[in-house]
Amino acid sequence: MKNNKKITRNQFIEMLRNWNFGAQPVSIQYVTSPKLNAQGKAKFGEVTKIANVGGMVGYCYENSVNNQLEREGKEKEFISQSLWNGKGKRLSLALSTHVEKVRFTLLIRHNKPSKVFTLILP
Repeated sequence: MKNNKKITRNQFIEMLRNWNFGAQPVSIQYVTSPKLNAQGKAKFGEVTKIANVGGMVGYCYENSVNNQLEREGKEKEFISQSLWNGKGKRLSLALSTHVEKVRFTLLIRHNKPSKVFTLILP
């Protein structure tokens, strides 16, 4: 049985800011209105895009690498790089912010191998 819950943007940001659940599987659906060039507008009119994304929220890549190094009997020495060349600030394992642009970013590990999906919250 699916557990669906509708919340506001502010409630969502607050939930992510206080994230303490570890890595959790999520499915996110979002609706956008993509910008079209003149030919696209003439041919299709107004377009609404509905996208579904599945992945893991609260996933810590640094911990995963260090745990693997430990299993292999190697020294745990991996340290991840800072976000956006030092301009990013991680608020929790699920949420970060860009210091200059003042916007929130949901950190999610996409289910497809070796792809990381970032959903920018306006």
